[in-house]
Amino acid sequence: MYKRIFVILYMLCLAGAACAQTITATKHISSADGLSNDFVTRLAIDGQGYVWVATESGANRIAGKSITPLPASEWASGMNITALCWHEKAKAMLIGTERGLNIYTPSDGQLRHLTGADGLVSSSIN
Repeated sequence: MYKRIFVILYMLCLAGAACAQTITATKHISSADGLSNDFVTRLAIDGQGYVWVATESGANRIAGKSITPLPASEWASGMNITALCWHEKAKAMLIGTERGLNIYTPSDGQLRHLTGADGLVSSSIN
């Protein structure tokens, strides 16, 4: 009788331990996978669950196994990204740099650049 109870309790403990285990999957992503640079400075997640990665060479959107660098332009050349934040209401990624604020709207691919001349208190976003 005690042996049966012991076996049942033992099986329940094993089942509980198996359910409590977490499975963690990680993958190293680099420029070989399509990232604009190997030195990552900022991370953000947008409203759809995509991961945004800021590197020394620009911003990238990771959608599953696909990595899409944001289109580079003259104003983005040589700018360090200092902030990366998803704005849910505008459905836009806000990208702060040493030379202003960039607003990227993924739905239409629009990229706007704002500076102190556009009303920012400072052109440097920290």
